[in-house]
Amino acid sequence: MTHETREPPPPIAGAAESGDAARMEAGVEKLEDRLAAIELDLGILKATSTTKSDLAEAKTTIILWVVSAVILAQILPGLLKKFGLM
Repeated sequence: MTHETREPPPPIAGAAESGDAARMEAGVEKLEDRLAAIELDLGILKATSTTKSDLAEAKTTIILWVVSAVILAQILPGLLKKFGLM
């Protein structure tokens, strides 16, 4: 992600005397820093998050393994008896 650098806006008329412009500028800088951190966190979340299709694929794989194990557990003893190995 890139952070744009912009020219600062012109000062607010009459604000220089009261010090509001400096406080506002400091507040804007803090907000920009926080926004950059949020953008970074969001980018990490997007890169590492699991999608619905990922979950569906994992679910299908688990179901196939369980069904295969149950079928094998039912058939294997009969096959072993048939060939005299048990």
